Amino acid sequence: MDAEEDAILPAYTKRYPEDAQAIYRSHQELRRQLFRLGVEVELHEVRAETLEQLVQSLRSHSAHEDRGMYPWARAQLPPRTKLELFTRLRHSIQLLALDTKHPAKRGAAAAPAATINE
Repeated sequence: MDAEEDAILPAYTKRYPEDAQAIYRSHQELRRQLFRLGVEVELHEVRAETLEQLVQSLRSHSAHEDRGMYPWARAQLPPRTKLELFTRLRHSIQLLALDTKHPAKRGAAAAPAATINE
């Protein structure tokens, strides 16, 4: 979301300000939901409702961007901006891959697994 907000949305806002604001608001809501999930994980009290709501929000958000912002970005963003975006995403993916190879470095090995409460 940060990469979209830095690389795509400033230019998209100039052409489609209402839709861009809707995307910013959706990002804020997704961050709120992710924070809530994080709290539930820390408390080992993950609720199925929280997960279902997050999945639904992500699906809706993704479909919205796929219908408007992404096609626009493919056609309108300069190659340099696209390259910067892909470089940033590649770096994030590499960090995630390293993190999954070494979970003990983030303390996951010592923490008991969270249960999902319905």
